[in-house]
Amino acid sequence: MNAIETKRLLLEMPQPPSELETLTYLDSRTSLTSNERLHFESLLKGFEGELKFYHLLKNYLTANSINFFDLQLECNNNEFQIDCLLLFEDVAYLIELKNFDGDFLVNDNEWYFWPSKKELHNPLQQLQRTQILLKELFRQLGFHIPIKPFLVFINPQFTLYQAPYEPKIVFPGQVMRFIQMLNRTPSKLSRMHTQLEEALVERHIVHSQKTKIPKYDYEQLKKGVLCSRCGGALIEATRTNMKCEVCGEVEGKDDAILRNTYEFHVLFPKRKITLNAIYEWCGERVSKKAIRRVLANELVIQRAGRSSYYIFNKDKYSFMRSAIWYKNENSDCEQC
Repeated sequence: MNAIETKRLLLEMPQPPSELETLTYLDSRTSLTSNERLHFESLLKGFEGELKFYHLLKNYLTANSINFFDLQLECNNNEFQIDCLLLFEDVAYLIELKNFDGDFLVNDNEWYFWPSKKELHNPLQQLQRTQILLKELFRQLGFHIPIKPFLVFINPQFTLYQAPYEPKIVFPGQVMRFIQMLNRTPSKLSRMHTQLEEALVERHIVHSQKTKIPKYDYEQLKKGVLCSRCGGALIEATRTNMKCEVCGEVEGKDDAILRNTYEFHVLFPKRKITLNAIYEWCGERVSKKAIRRVLANELVIQRAGRSSYYIFNKDKYSFMRSAIWYKNENSDCEQC
C-alpha cells in the first residue's frame, strides 16, 4: 500500500487529532494542567461526536457517495479542517459536527452557554468560512460542484434556546431524517468524482501547523505498561496475559508491549526505538526477551551494529493508530 492509499484509507473514518492522541497518553503518565485538561476533554468530546455520526452513516447511508472525515486542507495560505465531506453526483455536502451537550442560547447571532452566558464562537460563521475556502479550492482544482453546508448537532442532550430558523442546522432529533434526505440524493458517480477524490487526498495535510502540543519531558513521565482503559499499571497475570491492578482489564502481553511502544513513539518520535529504551519505558515490568520478540515480529529493524534500532513501517503505524482508537468499533453507535 503506497502513501496515498494509506492516507485515503485513514480519511474514510474519523481519526483522533494528534493533539488528542498525545494528551491521551500524557494523561496516563503525568498531571495535565487545568487548561490542558479542558482542551483534552473538548477534543475527546468532538471525536466521540464524529464517531457517532460515522456509525450512523455506516449503518443507514445507502446512497453511493464518496465520504471523507477529518480532511485538513489549505487554500491561499489558510488552513481549514472539515469534519465530514460527502461527494454525490451533483453536490458536495459539507458537514460541521458538534457534540455539544447542555443548554445554549442564541441572541443576535451570538452564541452563549446557558445559564452562564459565556460566549462561544458562532459555529455557523465557522461553517461559512470553511465553505468559502472549500469552494475556492474546488475552483483552483478545476472542479465546479455546488457545496451545501450543514451544521449537525449529534448529541441528544443538546438544547438551543431562541434558535433561529436556519435550514443549515440539523438538530439531534432531525439527524435520521437528514440521512434519509441524503439517501434520496441522486448518486451516480463518474470519473470526475474520482479525480476530485484523488486531488483532495493528495492535498490532505497529515501534520497540521495549527496543532498545539503541550511541553513535556521524558524524565517527568510515569514509566510502566499502562492500561488502555484506565491508565493503571498492568502486571503479568499469566505467561501470555497482563492484568490491570486498578480495573482488572486483561490484555495480551505482546499486544500491551506493542501498544506501549507505539505510545512511546507518538510521544517521542525523535527517540530511537531500541530494546533498552522500551524496557525502561515499560518500567522494567516485562522481560527484555518478551520485548525483543515483539519488536522483531512487529517492527522493522534498522541494523547498525550495537546501535541497531526499530521503526514502524507506515502500514503498521496506521494499523496501530486505528486499532487503538477503534477497538470498540463494532459496538452500538450510542456507545461510541
